[in-house]
Amino acid sequence: LNNSLLPKSYNDNNLIDNLDIGSGCRTYSMWDKINIDCISGFTICPPKPCNAECKDLDVYVEKTECIYDERSQQYTGYNVNIDISGIDDTEQKACISYALTDNPGQSIQWGSLSNGSWTVGPFDSDIYLTVTVCPKYEDCPCSNSTCYKTIYIPKPDCETQKGIEKGGIGYRSGNAKIVVENTDAGELTVIPNPFNNDEIILHSTLKHTVYEIFDLSGKKIQDGDFEGIESKVKIVVSPGIYFIRYIDKARKSAIVKIIKL
Repeated sequence: LNNSLLPKSYNDNNLIDNLDIGSGCRTYSMWDKINIDCISGFTICPPKPCNAECKDLDVYVEKTECIYDERSQQYTGYNVNIDISGIDDTEQKACISYALTDNPGQSIQWGSLSNGSWTVGPFDSDIYLTVTVCPKYEDCPCSNSTCYKTIYIPKPDCETQKGIEKGGIGYRSGNAKIVVENTDAGELTVIPNPFNNDEIILHSTLKHTVYEIFDLSGKKIQDGDFEGIESKVKIVVSPGIYFIRYIDKARKSAIVKIIKL
């Protein structure tokens, strides 16, 4: 963890201590001591203050929804569906504000809500969304409130969703067989997987193998075909997750997930 010089153990519970509720959200990164290219990140937002005023407040995100503009054929942002409860609607309201994660000190007022499920937005980047309990007849942002809840909301990968919905790499097509790992039943095996250089070996039980390689957004990177059981393929890509779609012996699409380290 980037907040400690002491190494942590796999498959164990580890404590991140000395956090202050008023300090806002924090982002941490983890990396493998041996394989330094193996990096993961996560964001922690503080819980609501531990006081009597805030004991009944409950706020959670139900889902995020991408906004697709049919005219431009592009995603223009996203909305967030949140559920709010525990507010005394006769005397209180929820003031909604947000801040961009790359400028957390600049808070932007969105509006006010009451108990219930609501749609908030639109947004076009990662945000910190804050719900503050305020007197019903006081303008937002209210002063002297000691009850609030902040939630980190990452921007959804709308382009990937578009690719999935349109079946760009075989997802949800109804005809595609998803071979997630090499150990799954499938005619195509990738060696090695994961890989960390610019070459992989495709091992096939098919007489003639036709394949395409896509990134997570559904964009085709390259394609090819070969006869026989094996073919070396040069693939120059950035670290990440990719998919190989091929035609199986039943003449249907099948997909193998590959990972570049």
